[in-house]
Amino acid sequence: MLTKCEITFHDLDTNVILSGHLLKGSVEFGLEKENEFRDIYVNITGKTKIEISHSKSTNKLSKIHLDEKVALTTTKSADGKITLSAGYHKFDFEIMLPLTLPSTFNGSSGSTEYKATLVLDSSFFSKESFSKEFTVIKPLDINNIPSLALPLIVEKNTFIGFYLLSCFYSCCVAKSVEIKVKSSKTGFTPKQVMDLEISVNNNSNRKIDKFLVRLIKTVEYTIQGKIIFCFPDTSIERTALMQYETRGCNEHTDEKIELAVGFPPTEPTDVTRKDIKVTYSIEVREIPNFLCTTLGTELGNT
Repeated sequence: MLTKCEITFHDLDTNVILSGHLLKGSVEFGLEKENEFRDIYVNITGKTKIEISHSKSTNKLSKIHLDEKVALTTTKSADGKITLSAGYHKFDFEIMLPLTLPSTFNGSSGSTEYKATLVLDSSFFSKESFSKEFTVIKPLDINNIPSLALPLIVEKNTFIGFYLLSCFYSCCVAKSVEIKVKSSKTGFTPKQVMDLEISVNNNSNRKIDKFLVRLIKTVEYTIQGKIIFCFPDTSIERTALMQYETRGCNEHTDEKIELAVGFPPTEPTDVTRKDIKVTYSIEVREIPNFLCTTLGTELGNT
């Protein structure tokens, strides 16, 4: 019986590693008495689970990304047994992670998780195990994508209508509100700051009280149909990671508003996956709600 068990990952900050890198670690455990085992190994696994619920049904997906066994010792007796004495034992392990591994993710409708599991295999009917999770980040080097260094500009306008009434006629008069949102570039990394510029041309007779700026994370879960030509089942989750408020704009006034938007630590953009796609955008909304402007942005990790 195990008296102690601990898995340690070497050279990792908060147990985070990039896909395509070497995962190193060690296991340490104690035994109350001498034991014989058929095998002792560390099982490195990665799995995605998605569950999309509807009013009358639930669609599920389970996908294996990684399932590798790393033997901890090759010292066996003639009958193939591994004998360990009572006391504490320590073994090192390492494995090269595939470059294609998707990032660790945890959302309302799905997750991608990785863990290392120590397995002490005594017999067909007796196995003891201990697990520890680690985080994988699929690298996205925004320096290798020239388009992400280009400025990002989005323009929108709307017409605010109101009625003029008299004893002789009624008509609708429309005045425009124009907004231009600009960022110096498209690609960013966590903890980096986006310098946002909001240019407003308010030709209407209504005051804009304030602007609400939100950093939106959009996750699209997809379960492909099991039959060809069958439509996939999808679910979309939108979360505001950060929210800011700025001053507004008086009627018949032009304004230029500057804002620094910080990116929190989070998963990088990943549109290469078919099951879980992660994208980011900046949403600028006028209060009262005349107009909503959205800028798509890319979040990398290097």
